[in-house]
This record gives sequence, structure tokens and C-alpha cells, in this order.
Amino acid sequence: MADAATGPGQPLEGIRVLELSQGIQGPYCSKLLADFGAEVVKAEPPGGDVARTLGPFPTEVADPEQSALFLHCNTNKRGITLDPSTPGGQDLLRRLVGRADVIVESEAPGALDRWGVGYEALRSINPALVFTSITPFGQDGPYAQYKGEEIVQYAMGGPMNSTGLEEREPVKMAGSVISYQAGNLAATATLAAVLVAEQSGEGSHVDVSSLESQEGSVDRRLAFLTGYAYNGGEPKREGTQRLTPAPMGVYPCADGYVQIITIPTWVPRMLATLQNEDMERLYGDPAWLFNPDVPDATDEVLYPWLVERTRNDAMIEAQAHSWPITAVNTPADVVDDVHFMERGFLVDVEHPVAGAIRQPGAPFRMADGWQLRRPAPLLGQHNDEVYREELGLSDAELADLRAAGAI
Repeated sequence: MADAATGPGQPLEGIRVLELSQGIQGPYCSKLLADFGAEVVKAEPPGGDVARTLGPFPTEVADPEQSALFLHCNTNKRGITLDPSTPGGQDLLRRLVGRADVIVESEAPGALDRWGVGYEALRSINPALVFTSITPFGQDGPYAQYKGEEIVQYAMGGPMNSTGLEEREPVKMAGSVISYQAGNLAATATLAAVLVAEQSGEGSHVDVSSLESQEGSVDRRLAFLTGYAYNGGEPKREGTQRLTPAPMGVYPCADGYVQIITIPTWVPRMLATLQNEDMERLYGDPAWLFNPDVPDATDEVLYPWLVERTRNDAMIEAQAHSWPITAVNTPADVVDDVHFMERGFLVDVEHPVAGAIRQPGAPFRMADGWQLRRPAPLLGQHNDEVYREELGLSDAELADLRAAGAI
């Protein structure tokens, strides 16, 4: 593993970030900054980031030091404990903010203001401070105080209305795509605000709403909103229905499934792959698009062709003719994929408790860009380093802060 010091020439070297957020959105924002060279100090509540409880874990025991979610979202950070709702935590935060360029926080709107450590209070200490807030619905408006998890944001701001079977209820897509996307957007906005602060000496409050990050996303959401504004059209759940008689969707093969897409202009690519005379005659009729017998007749040829081939074999044969057949991979398939292995995308992170954990590496590449310098921190791992060595607190002061629940 690389040395824990900031790597030479990393693009964000010298930017100091104090993170006061939990879960995915804020931590992923800070992770992106840290992975490209920023010095990030993660301030967790004394009980730890909620992500430590979410896993997945190596065993059925929920060990807060072995949550894969936490370990991934917090690489390259130092970790301290701090409760900004306590007087002692507020005093520490004021002292730390003088040494920071950026704060990333995800408290409920107005919470830090009530505790005397909101943006206006902290900018009086550090006028160039970039203060990034990431919340479900933003800092103001009638929804500002609402709580909202991934499924809420997907329903309110995403394409849930068009996800699932037409005859069934809407469903949420798997995973935490919205949270990671909001964190990604927050990192981009934060860097833009840092550039402004460097040029003008004036910081700013970056207000990121997860809901609005979905409303403005090009993945169907923006297209649906624009389409409705333009002609009043509303998206529908297509389910397993084909958009055309040609193959479209997920199909079984010898060792799993493949995704197939065949728009009408790509039919010649399909025919070149399958090399079947019956299919040539069927699709040779210019009226094939309106022939109700085409789907069943196509399936009679396609299914036997697929079950004789593995996912990769079907994908390679089809893509040789530019017909979009793609293997549906499991996580294990991705980890062992020869392309990722050759490019070194997956990296082994050595953690003092969890051991060697293989994680995704750089989301993009540039000279002297992404570097792995340290694993995710243990809870409170760098308290002494930050509070004792950098802020100069005594043993007695630290003991008092611990007793008061501030750290």
C-alpha cells in the first residue's frame, strides 16, 4: 500500500476537508476528494458513522470496523470523534474550522445553526470556507425538514413510475445509485466553490438536495420531465413487453443470462450473428415489424442458440457483428473480469481489523491522480493525532471532553 502521506503532484493536494457526515452521500463526496489528494479528517459521532452498522460484513456478526460500505466510502481519511450538538464538540469544531478549506456535512437543515456552528457562524472564523451541505430535500422549502432515504428519493424524484411490470406496482432499482450520484455531484460542486474561494477569498454555502440531483439526472428522470413539459406525455412501465418484435430484454443462456437490444435498424446485425435461413426469410419481408408471428418465430431460433453458448461466448459472437448482446455479470464475475484485472481497477486495501479488502479503484484516470494512501479509519483512530498533537489539548482536557460525550 502507498505511503499515508499525500502523494506527489496529486491534483487536490493542499485542500483540507473536515467531514461531518454519515452514510453514503457526504462520505462518498469526501472520499472522492481524499482519493485525489485532499487531506480529509472525518469527524464521526462518538457512536460511529451509521454506515458502520449497515455492512455487508464478513460474517453474520455486525462488526463496526468491518462494514464493507464504511470501508469503501472512507478510504484515505483520518478519523476522529466529535459531537457538534455538545458545547465541547462545538468548541472543537470552531478550532478545527480555522484549519479547513471545506466542510462537508449532512445534518438536518438548521441543526448546526441551532448549535452555533452553522455556515454564517463558521465563516466569521474562516471567510474562505466552502460549506457543503447534502440533505434529502435541500436547506429550505416545505420539504426541507423531511427525512428521505434512497427509496423515497427514487420515488419522488426518479423513474420509479416506469420501473417494473406494467400490471404490477412500481419498484425501486437495486443498490444505492442515488446516494452515490448525489455524493458525486456534491464533490463536483465543492471543487467549483473551492476554485471560486481561491480566486476571490470568499467561501460559499453549497446546498445539495438529493431529490434535485435526481430531478436533473439524465438517466430517464430529466428526459421524463422534459417530455411531460413538452407534450404532456407520461412514462409507463413497459415490463417484459417488447418495444419491437425483435429481441429486447434479458434472456437465459448456458451459464446465466444476457441482455439483448435489437432496434429495427440493428436487425441485419442479428441475422449476421444467427446465420439462420428461416430468420433471413422472416425478416426479409419489409412488413416484419407488423407481423404478429415474428416474436415467437424468433424465439424458436434464438433460445436454442443461446442455451448452447455461455454468456461470454454469446456476447463475443454477437458483438463481432455489432449486435448488442452483453453478459449479465454477478459481483464475482466483475471481480474476476480479465479487463478489470489487466487495468488494475480493483485494488487490495489492507485494514488493521478487516484485513485485505478488494475495492474499486480510480473512477477515472489522470497523471498522478488517484492514489491509495490509507484504509478507512478505525473509530476515533486519530483523536490523539488531531486533538493532542495538532490542537495541543492536554490529557485532562481530552478526559473532560470524553466524559461530556463531546468526543
